[in-house]
Amino acid sequence: MRLMFRGGRTWILDHGRRAVRRLRREDIALAGGLKAAHRILDRGDLNPASSAISPQAKAPASAYDRKICALAMLAPAIQRMILEGRQPGGLNLQLLINATPPLAWADQEAWLEDLARDSPAR
Repeated sequence: MRLMFRGGRTWILDHGRRAVRRLRREDIALAGGLKAAHRILDRGDLNPASSAISPQAKAPASAYDRKICALAMLAPAIQRMILEGRQPGGLNLQLLINATPPLAWADQEAWLEDLARDSPAR
């Protein structure tokens, strides 16, 4: 049996109605921020996967949009982790926006764990 509570938390319950295992801790704001980052880049014709810059490309208008676009540059494994609700506990959108991730995807997972561990929300 799967039961969904407020905030996207999901548990598998045994026959005695006790929580056996927590499946996801989806952060709607964090996943929404990641999706918004990709929308902003698409709207500005700034696809990070393309090899050439389009002549119609334009930078995001606001400072917040420029900050949030950094989320689209995270490693694909980290983005998938966020969308599936498997991000480290203590990680939230504001913390991720204000941080400066390493450029190498290989270094980003360890950086993310350190960031979540050192967060004040934890």
